[in-house]
Parts: sequence; C-alpha cells; structure tokens
Amino acid sequence: MVATAILIPITSILAIALVIYYFIRVKHEEKMKILEKDFNGEELKEVLIRRPRSIGEPLRMVKWGMILIGIGLAILIGNQFDYEHQEAMTIGFLFLFPGVALILFYVFYNRLSNQQHEDEQTMLSEKQNSVSDS
Repeated sequence: MVATAILIPITSILAIALVIYYFIRVKHEEKMKILEKDFNGEELKEVLIRRPRSIGEPLRMVKWGMILIGIGLAILIGNQFDYEHQEAMTIGFLFLFPGVALILFYVFYNRLSNQQHEDEQTMLSEKQNSVSDS
C-alpha cells in the first residue's frame, strides 16, 4: 500500500513532464521547419498568424469534452457501488462511458458532415443553374 502511495505522485509528475516535453519539442520542430523554408519577415508573420483551420478542428474540443464527461460519470457512478465491487465497476465504467462518448461523437460528426456536404451540393447546383440560365 505504501508503494502505491509513492508511485501515484511520481507517475503523475512524470506524465506531466512528458506532456510538457512533447509540446515543447513539437513547437521547436515546427519552428525549425519554418526556418528551413527561408521565409522573409512578412511571409513568416503570415504563416504564424493565419493558419488555416479545418472544419473538424473546433469539434475536437467537443470530442474531448464528451470523453472527459464520460470519465467523470464513470468515476461518479462507480463510486456508488459497495466496497467489494467498487473498484471493478469503476474500471469497467472507465472504459464503457468514454467509448460510448466516442461512438456518440462519431454519429454526431457524421450527421454534421453529411449535412454540410448536402449544403455544398445544393450551393453548387444553384450556381450551375444560375450560370446555365445566363
């Protein structure tokens, strides 16, 4: 029991340090690639300030929100069981609820992308009709 109490903070600190290291390394590699392309000052400002955003980028936050809500619900509901079954139920729910959240996000994203695709198709057909009428 004492070993677990020591390992949890050590593991947490190492995990945070690895995330920070990875973030710094990715930013550094990105800057080095930009410098290799030999941009002048104005082009460099434009590249750094105006990055194109994909349509799915804002939805990434929705996905992570759903996953974190699933984890929170798993811990909350898992702790409602008696002491004998609490650990097993919590672990099971930690896999179940985020999985359900990902499936729900997949359904949500597909509906949204299909709707957007239909909107683009109707706009294209309207443009083609207006061009053919002219």
